[in-house]
Amino acid sequence: MVKNPKIILIGGASYVGKSALSLELGKKLKISQIVDVDVVREAIRGFSSKNDQPYLYYNSTTAWEHVNDDSEMSVICSFIKYCESILLSIIRIIERAYVLGKDTIIEGVQIIPSFFEEYLKKKNFHLIMVGCSEKNHLLNIARRKKEFGGINPKRFYERFPKARIIQDYLLQDAKTNNVPCVVNCDLVKTRNQILKLLVKGK
Repeated sequence: MVKNPKIILIGGASYVGKSALSLELGKKLKISQIVDVDVVREAIRGFSSKNDQPYLYYNSTTAWEHVNDDSEMSVICSFIKYCESILLSIIRIIERAYVLGKDTIIEGVQIIPSFFEEYLKKKNFHLIMVGCSEKNHLLNIARRKKEFGGINPKRFYERFPKARIIQDYLLQDAKTNNVPCVVNCDLVKTRNQILKLLVKGK
């Protein structure tokens, strides 16, 4: 058990490379507990209804459909409500990691920096926001077509403009809260950049 476990949150819009970066960080830092918030969301759906938590049944780029308004402001506001629907679960995971004294990496689009203002003051708590250029963002989707299974990847390209709106919002929120941001253009280089930020933020 570690008295002050290392808690690392990796946020960013869909398909900026959060999962791959988290796995690379886990290997380098010897952290085996890596939590994908999307998996947590799916588990919660099994114990709730769409009537109780409607936003939980969308994803980051489709939450606006609940109000049938795809204006930029609506995309952002609906995204925030979507993230709020799973916030308590993320906090419980963080608190559990502290209780167990276990180093943990949590990654997901649902991580909005301003939601974790209280934790940002804690020792060994790190939040990193990941972004990428429009070109690399599209390339990431193309590389991961095999992961879509029977889902037509066309829909991910159709939602891409919403993902870019969400990225801009998340990066701005990170800057407002003095949370470091990295541009993911190369997996190893970006991982090393994050490792330097973790050392600096001790």
